[in-house]
Amino acid sequence: MPSNKKIFDKLVSRVKIYLVIIAVLLTIICISNINLVLPAILFYILVVGYAYWSSEKRKEELSEHIEHLTFSVDKAAKGTLINSPFPLIILETNGNTIWKNEKFSKEFINIDINNYLDSILKELKQSLENGEFVKNKNINQSIVIGSKTYKLLGEYIELKNIDDVTKISLIEKHLISPEFASNENGAILINEEENICIMINEEDHIRIQVFASGQELENLLNLAIELDEKIDGLVKYAVNKKYGYLTSCPTNVGTGLRASVMVHLPALTLTGNISKVLNVINNFGMNIRGIYGEGTQSQGNIYQISNNQSLGLTEKEIIKNIKTITEKVIEQERLARKYLAKRQIDLEDKVYRAYGILTNAKKVSSEECRKLLSDIKLGTDLGIIRELNDAKVSKLELYTKPGNLQKYLGKKLDAYERDIQRAKVIKQIINS
Repeated sequence: MPSNKKIFDKLVSRVKIYLVIIAVLLTIICISNINLVLPAILFYILVVGYAYWSSEKRKEELSEHIEHLTFSVDKAAKGTLINSPFPLIILETNGNTIWKNEKFSKEFINIDINNYLDSILKELKQSLENGEFVKNKNINQSIVIGSKTYKLLGEYIELKNIDDVTKISLIEKHLISPEFASNENGAILINEEENICIMINEEDHIRIQVFASGQELENLLNLAIELDEKIDGLVKYAVNKKYGYLTSCPTNVGTGLRASVMVHLPALTLTGNISKVLNVINNFGMNIRGIYGEGTQSQGNIYQISNNQSLGLTEKEIIKNIKTITEKVIEQERLARKYLAKRQIDLEDKVYRAYGILTNAKKVSSEECRKLLSDIKLGTDLGIIRELNDAKVSKLELYTKPGNLQKYLGKKLDAYERDIQRAKVIKQIINS
């Protein structure tokens, strides 16, 4: 059995206080009535047990968040983050400790670290309210704890200071919208893995975005809520008890949640059934848009499915509806692929023609590349094209787009030069 100290160390500071208060109250009750000693002890054991269980569950949820924060990194890198040799701690804005690694506990074992952490949080809140980060761009603060000096480092990036190629690459990665790219008063907060991006002064003052591959909608919702609660502790949201969050666009009023799923639907397009599916989706209160959202066209048979209602529904209901519709669409796409497979030679000819062009062409336009990659992805998914895997196809899809192609090569190119270099990059990726 773990000692009382070890159990208490596993609980966040707020729970510790509650447990002490309960212990004091139970002691007072027992003094007044000695017959209640045994029930009080049993009750307190149950409370401590529940608190311990809740703490462990909280840690498991946090571990999942860390996993999603590093989904694009290899396993070794994920292990390095979780088992980092550096002291790491994650705090709520009210000072409660959500999680800390073993190195952090050892580093400050003989120091009352809570006093330092409270001071840091107060200073950061004050700096944010005063707009200091906006003026200075960099967050660079030092704090002395014991005999060592620690630093808080960060960066605030304004869109007007980002070059056009980088803006295009961010649009291509779906991190910012095309409209937001031209907003000189906008800024972004983005993590290194680029699966979290917060847009400032877009359509609304703050737009929190989280991304993942596959249907990880529930996990992404949990991560978004975690971020939302932290920001809510620093700034005041415009919220109404009846209507929910008051957004600039009426269609986002309510939860303010816009959940989207990107789907690749080449077989439905080839069989001529895509229009029917799109109409059904729209009739179920969902939007289906082009690859870059509202007002854009589909490229490479990729569509974006999202909710068009956020008022009158809970966040979980929105996620459930999106998942249900997406699963039905995927089911129809699979049926269409089975239909295409009945004419195996024609299907193989189509996907390998696309593969042949991309592997041998001397120049390829962006539009042609999107179409050919759609056929190649179909061939890879069906196991027809064995020369490629999902990782290479994903890399081709990203680094053949104009902005990310130029970022990949490290130089700015005109349209004709991009077409030539795109063909070379395709060969490099396929042969790597």
